[in-house]
Amino acid sequence: MTSHIPPQMQRGDVCARAGHPVTANPYQPNTAAYFQWHADWHDFLARCPKTPQQRQDRSKFEKLATMYRRQASAAALTDTHGEAGR
Repeated sequence: MTSHIPPQMQRGDVCARAGHPVTANPYQPNTAAYFQWHADWHDFLARCPKTPQQRQDRSKFEKLATMYRRQASAAALTDTHGEAGR
């Protein structure tokens, strides 16, 4: 459930756009929502890097986004914390 998480923190891409670090992920670790948030955060930086270092790391961010999407899918199959769909 996301009711305890402020709306501006519920999506990884929104947090990345706002400059929040990846450690700002508000979801319980190892849940589908947690991994999806990470995927969204990394995907945003792959598409819209803000710094020269982020531009240089674009490929790394793309690979991490893909990895986290896979983990989100796998976790959704076994997620019992009610956060699979966010």
